[in-house]
Amino acid sequence: MEPVEAGLTAGVLAGGGQDLPQHRATKLEQLGLVRVEKQRRRIEEQIRFYGTDLPFFSDGRSMSFFVHQEKGHRSLAKTRVCIGSNRSGKTTFEVAEMCWYATRTHPFRKTPRPPVRMRFCCTDFRNGIEKVAIPKFQEFVRREDLKGGSWETAYSKDNYTLYWRNGSFVEFMSYDQDVTKFGGASRHLIIDDEPVPIEIHMENEARLADVGGDLIMAFTPVDLDARTAWLFDFWQQISRGEVKDTEWFFFDIEANTAWTPEQLTSFKDKYNRPGLEDVYAARVLGKFPRLAGVIYKQFSIAKHVIPWRAPEEDWTIEIWADPHTRKATAAVYVGIDREGNLYVWDELLEVGTGKSIIEKIRLKLGKRELNRALSDNAIKAKNEVLGGRSIWDEFLDPDGNGSDRGIYFETVSSQEKEVLTGIRQVQEYLGLDAVYQKPKLFVMDNCTQTIHQFQNYVWDDYKRKLEMGLKEKPKKINDDLMDCIRYGIMAGPRHVKRGHAMIAEPVYDEQTGYVIG
Repeated sequence: MEPVEAGLTAGVLAGGGQDLPQHRATKLEQLGLVRVEKQRRRIEEQIRFYGTDLPFFSDGRSMSFFVHQEKGHRSLAKTRVCIGSNRSGKTTFEVAEMCWYATRTHPFRKTPRPPVRMRFCCTDFRNGIEKVAIPKFQEFVRREDLKGGSWETAYSKDNYTLYWRNGSFVEFMSYDQDVTKFGGASRHLIIDDEPVPIEIHMENEARLADVGGDLIMAFTPVDLDARTAWLFDFWQQISRGEVKDTEWFFFDIEANTAWTPEQLTSFKDKYNRPGLEDVYAARVLGKFPRLAGVIYKQFSIAKHVIPWRAPEEDWTIEIWADPHTRKATAAVYVGIDREGNLYVWDELLEVGTGKSIIEKIRLKLGKRELNRALSDNAIKAKNEVLGGRSIWDEFLDPDGNGSDRGIYFETVSSQEKEVLTGIRQVQEYLGLDAVYQKPKLFVMDNCTQTIHQFQNYVWDDYKRKLEMGLKEKPKKINDDLMDCIRYGIMAGPRHVKRGHAMIAEPVYDEQTGYVIG
C-alpha cells in the first residue's frame, strides 16, 4: 500500500492533480493544498488507505482489514464465497479486489496483465448498482488510474461501464436483465453480489472458462426464492469440501470497526424481535435462515434416520411416486411393519420414459412383493408429449401394445386445498409417541435425497416478507419426494398379511378391452 502522502507535493491542486509552481504559492498555501488533497483522497480514493494502519477515521482509527476480509483477500482459490450479515464489509471487499485486478496491484495473488475484463453483478440497477456499487467505486478508485483522470471521463452511464487508463474495465449488470445478456466474451473476474439466480451464475461461469478467470460471490442469505435457493445446497457442498478450488468465508458484522458500539446495537435491535428470527439470522448473523421456514421441523438425523437394512419379510411394501415427463420422476419405497411404522428403504429420482422408469422401479424391487403403488391423480391427464396418452397409461402399459406389463397406480387427490392436511398428517408420523418417545416414520441412510428434502422443504413467502408473512403453501423446490410421502400417508398406509395383498387390479372395458380404472 502506498502512504497517504505519496505523490503529494506542496503544489498539488485539490481534485486537479496539477503541479503548482512553488514560487507562486506561499508556504501556508502549500500546506493548505496538501490538507485539501489529503481530504479528497480520504473521501474519493480509499484504496490508498485500505488495509493499512494509516489514520483514516476522524478519531485516528485506521482502515486496516477486518479479519475475514484479510482471509478472503489472501485466498488463492479460483472461487471465493463470502457469506455474511449486512454491513459486514462485503462490498468493500469486492470493490477493493476489482481495483487491484484492474491495476495489477493485488498484494496477495497474481492477476492477469491489463487490460483486465471484469463484470460486477447485483440485484437491480436502481438499488443495487446505482445506490450501492457505483458510490463504493467512486469512494475507492484512484482518479489517476482512471481513463481521462476523472470519474466523469471514465464512467459511461449509457452502458454502465467504468474504464481504467490501462484499458481495464468493469461492466455493471443486474439480475433483472434477461439471462441472454450475460453471454458474450470472456471475463477475467466476475463478482456476483447478493444471491445470484442459478441460470445467471451458470452463464457467468461460462464467461470465465476460456481464460481461467476468478469468481467472487458475496451475499447475505436472505429472501432466497426458487431462482436462488440453490445457494444453500452449494454452500453445504462447499462446507463438506465437495467443490474444487473453492473457499468460503464468514463475514461477521462484529468485526466492522467502522461502526460504533451504539450503531451496532441499534442495528441488531431492529431485527431482534419475535417473528423475525430468520431475518435476524441472515441480516445480523449472516446465517442461512432455513430453520425458521422449514416445514418438517420435527425431522432430525438422530431420531428419524436409521442404518440401511433389507426390508423384512413381513413388511408390506408400497411405492409412492410423483411422476413427470420433462423432469425427474420421484418415488420412495416404503415398508410398513405390523405396528404401522413406516420405513423409507429406497428412493428414485430419474429422468426417462415410462418404460425406463418402470424397469428401474422393478429393478429396485427385485423379487419383493409390491402391495400397492400410489401417485397423485394428475398422472391421468392426457399429455401431448406422450402423444395423447397419460403418464398413468405409460406406467401401466409401457410397451404401448395393450399388454399391461407395467405397474397399476392408484391415485390420490393432489388439490392444493388438501396439501396442508397432508403436511399435518406427515408431521404426526414424525412426532414422538407419548409412551415410547419414538416416531412412526423412519428413513434409511441410503436415501440421501429424501433426507436432504426433509431438511430443506420450506414454506413459500412473499417478497414483502416483513409486512405479509408466510404463504400457506410450500415452496416449489426440494418437494418431489416430500410430495410422494404426503400422497402415501394421506392414502392411509397399513400393514397387510402376506398373501392378502391390497394392490388394486385394473378395471377393463368389456367391449374394447382397454383399462378404464
